[in-house]
Amino acid sequence: MKKFFALMLLLCFFSLSACTTLTNSGDGTSVPIDNLRGARPFDRRTIQVEVDREQYREALAQEGSMNDARLVQVFHRGEADTELKEYRLLDIRPGSVYDLLKLKQADILIATDGYVVPVASVFWNYLQLISRFEKASIEIRRGGTPILYEYIFIDK
Repeated sequence: MKKFFALMLLLCFFSLSACTTLTNSGDGTSVPIDNLRGARPFDRRTIQVEVDREQYREALAQEGSMNDARLVQVFHRGEADTELKEYRLLDIRPGSVYDLLKLKQADILIATDGYVVPVASVFWNYLQLISRFEKASIEIRRGGTPILYEYIFIDK
């Protein structure tokens, strides 16, 4: 529970600093993905991944363009202003932090720890924070198949 509140506080801070908020129709409430109809299919695959915390931090600290991936917002016909933001991951490099998290080229980002990612920059901030916790999750869609990655950070 402590992890949840710390993460939410940081996500709210980064959301506000990016001139955007995580809101539900402008009323100021946060948007858990479970509240959005059709956002959590029951047929999704859940994959648990152990991540070496030190290796993750080393990958995160790499200089240059190693961790420069592009997140491009996905728009669906007839849904110009939807609360469910989705982003296609592009330019994933081997050895990057994205690669360590098993994310691949053209994956579609759905949620982090059960919450919609309001803007692409918030996802990078999330990736910088998660190694501080024991567990984290990222929900994606790959080739039309919903996948929930549950990460367990371990110290070796």
